[in-house]
Amino acid sequence: MVGARGDSVCDAPDTHMTDFAGACIKSRCVAALHRAADAACGSAIELDVYDGTVRLRRADLLAALGRSSEALAAYDVAVEIGPMNMEVYLRKAFLLRTLGRHDEALCCYNRVNELEPGHTDALGGKDDVLARLGRDGKACNHHRQAHP
Repeated sequence: MVGARGDSVCDAPDTHMTDFAGACIKSRCVAALHRAADAACGSAIELDVYDGTVRLRRADLLAALGRSSEALAAYDVAVEIGPMNMEVYLRKAFLLRTLGRHDEALCCYNRVNELEPGHTDALGGKDDVLARLGRDGKACNHHRQAHP
């Protein structure tokens, strides 16, 4: 448990996290875990700058930390390394969708459907985006132009 006595990341007293002090301890512990994960990703990238999996994991971490612009840049690097990796496009689309950047998300979903027609997650995400935009299924050429 984060914040449990003896935790190697955060040595804090055992608490139910019901009071303000407990919440502060939990917040510091989570921040320490995120810093450690970010540092580990950075070290792994230094070892192999072309490891798309590590790039994807770092982008996910940045997105989870709310560092959206950095996360999107990291997803773009992951796309450059592995342009056929559908998972990168799906995760980038999800982040774009949460940021309200629906047209860009739609392009990512379309790319997944180009790689694997009928991909369930991409179709569901695309349907959601189209509904939010109040449009029917229109192809997006933006991604094809940016990544031939």
